[in-house]
Amino acid sequence: ASKREQERLSAFSVLRLELPLSGEKSEKDVSDYFRSGAKRDDLKFLVLQLLETVYRETLLMMKSCEIDYQNPPTMPENIISVNGVPLGSTGNLLCITGGEGTGKSNFVSALIAGSIRETKSVNIDTLGLDVSCNESNKAVILYDTEQSEAQLFKNVSNTLRRASMDEMPANFKAFYLATMSRKERLQSIRDSMDLYYHRFGGIQLIVIDGIADLIRSANDETESIALVDELYRLAAIYQTCIIGVLH
Repeated sequence: ASKREQERLSAFSVLRLELPLSGEKSEKDVSDYFRSGAKRDDLKFLVLQLLETVYRETLLMMKSCEIDYQNPPTMPENIISVNGVPLGSTGNLLCITGGEGTGKSNFVSALIAGSIRETKSVNIDTLGLDVSCNESNKAVILYDTEQSEAQLFKNVSNTLRRASMDEMPANFKAFYLATMSRKERLQSIRDSMDLYYHRFGGIQLIVIDGIADLIRSANDETESIALVDELYRLAAIYQTCIIGVLH
């Protein structure tokens, strides 16, 4: 009868709990259960066991998200800040937006130049921002979804001059993705991030110039939220700061 009622009320996610009774006339319902000596806490324990069985998959999935107070997490590292106020830290996103000709490329160039230097002894104009130096030579990656190869080369050259470098350091990678489809762009970003994370022992900074070109329409709320969620996921996995430039 209880199985039948559970099926009838399936739309309401009704659960079914079997009591540890023999099913004989003197051991068949909850009153017999308590008459046998069981207490309130015994029934609560059975309910808890049932819930743990029902939610086993969810609990396994959430286990990796549970705070372990005996093992404190690594605190986010500030990559970009102003007067001690963090703007971009590991595991987070930083969005830069502005109209045409407002200096976004120059601003991004300053951030990258500061991120590819190994020590702060190199004097770089970072436009008043505090940018952490890259002592461990972690990867710094620039993805551009709009510029041509020639224009990106020019922008990278300007960045290297700002960083007082004559050659492009091995850990600085720049890619023009305008020739790829939107689906290919995001997959290429995922794959290359994973590769360079392992090749260089980490990623200092990621810049995606023209971030809206990773989806079909920036006005599509569902697509936009999915992209932001994915970028947050990648930033957390690779413990880096992802800068998205929105035109």
